[in-house]
Amino acid sequence: MATRKKTAAGIRKSSTRIPGLDAMTGGAAAMRGKAQVDLPTSEDHYKTIVENAMDGIALVDADTYRLLFANPVFCRMLGYAPEEIAALSVMDLHPAEDVPEALREFDRHVEGKTENFRVKRRDGSVFYADITVAYFESQGRRHVAGFFRDITGRRQAEQLIRERQAEFTAIVEHSPSAMIVTTGLDQQLVVANQKFTDLFGYTKQDVPDARNWWVLAYPDEQYRAQIETEWTRRIVAAIESGGKIEPMEAVVACKDRSKRYVRFSFTSTGSTNIVTFEDLTERRKMEQALQESEARYRSIFESVDDFVYTCEADGTLSSINPAFERMTGWSPQEWLGRHFTPLVHPDDLPRMLVVFGKLLAGETVPANEVRLKTKAGTYLDVEFKSVAISRGDAVVICGVLRDITERKRVEKLLRALATTDALTGLANRGEFTRLLEKEMERARRYGSPLSLVMYDLDHFKRVNDEFGHDAGDEVLRTVSRVAKESIRSSDVAARWGGEEFMVLTPQSDLAAANRTAEKLREAIARHHFDTLGKVTVSVGVVQCSPGEDAPALLKRVDEALYRAKARGRNCVEMSAA
Repeated sequence: MATRKKTAAGIRKSSTRIPGLDAMTGGAAAMRGKAQVDLPTSEDHYKTIVENAMDGIALVDADTYRLLFANPVFCRMLGYAPEEIAALSVMDLHPAEDVPEALREFDRHVEGKTENFRVKRRDGSVFYADITVAYFESQGRRHVAGFFRDITGRRQAEQLIRERQAEFTAIVEHSPSAMIVTTGLDQQLVVANQKFTDLFGYTKQDVPDARNWWVLAYPDEQYRAQIETEWTRRIVAAIESGGKIEPMEAVVACKDRSKRYVRFSFTSTGSTNIVTFEDLTERRKMEQALQESEARYRSIFESVDDFVYTCEADGTLSSINPAFERMTGWSPQEWLGRHFTPLVHPDDLPRMLVVFGKLLAGETVPANEVRLKTKAGTYLDVEFKSVAISRGDAVVICGVLRDITERKRVEKLLRALATTDALTGLANRGEFTRLLEKEMERARRYGSPLSLVMYDLDHFKRVNDEFGHDAGDEVLRTVSRVAKESIRSSDVAARWGGEEFMVLTPQSDLAAANRTAEKLREAIARHHFDTLGKVTVSVGVVQCSPGEDAPALLKRVDEALYRAKARGRNCVEMSAA
């Protein structure tokens, strides 16, 4: 009992062990004989697994419900200091109204996952987690290993998709990740959520724009210049290639003068920049040595949902946990002793080999994303974090892979919401404006022609008045589809607003764009609408002139469109430079 009352920090520092630990260690040899995976015997390997685990891990006495141990992720997740863990019980981990159900689940002694379970933090706040448990006995005592995965971000992402772009600002404000939103051109700060303030101490008033951020976050001028140059280079490349920047890591000075090592992720929609910050500070710190038994780490290794592995210096996989089979369909035995490279997508392999070489050289490598092959021949998007550990004269790579396929799908949907018109599926006004400026710059650089087509549905108000807005929406969708089928794959179609549409035609002079416009007009005029018969459009066509900017080009094509309407509608009007 005296040993059990020690703080978690005291347990780690003293020679006294958690009850049952010695017996668990003594039984490890027997367990090895039954193992299906060749788990390395070095405690350092298992310690590395816990230290790099992306889930919170806790060990509980099954008879008293008392917590015996919790890893750093668990402590951060629930807001407790390590020395407070020993004073907690299962009842302290859940809201009062959920405790009876939690104890029933606990006493069932059934291994597996409980999804969407509410967990209470130290400050009384509640979050949802998926909890996976594993039971084992040692010296007549029963123990439970619990693995906590915070699913708050996933739930909020699902909520974001349901509420669509209209809820964007609110979601940023309440995101579980630190986030800021800036304008695209002058980078004025629009939103700084509470997580951002919690992480760095700065408020929106402290950081009105990106320029102020650089001075506050990087007070050392030399380091600031280095970070700003690299960050600006990545932003420019991201905007040119579609609005996504490769994550970047840096040391940031907080308002209270402390330092935080963070990873920045950047997404741009042209008019808006979204920056997400992930705190990596705790990952960078070395944890005190964990004196735990081989059996305990085997339980963690075999029960964790992430794919955990060790790889020899020659690239052969020396241990693989059961999550590998759940993730890929292959059993661990099918890959033990084989080189890891066939599992990696061919396009990702060169980068993966560079990372592997850096690890063997003793370098610290941040988390990376690759595509992992499954037994069915498909590929999963995974994030992996690996470290090199010494085993005598040899070096072994130990890593954890997490399936982020769903996260990537959600990110893709979010990008589509920000750039696509919800009714027609065409590019929206903001995205089209960004693409127009990009193509105009390309045309200026290479001296190539570029033209713009604008068309408007004739008498569309009468359609809404006589047949209703549902019929009007169907006309807009159908006209968009017919127009899309009438233009080249290299042309860009967009809904400009209301019943007005745009078509951007790169590498087309005025004559070619006029032919495109006539083809589009005729295709729409030929189409028969079941409810209202025929619909026509009036079309304006212009070619970009040397030195002309986007507002001037848009004004000219708008004037051409209205000349077509004045001429009697259902016609094309060109405007020379």
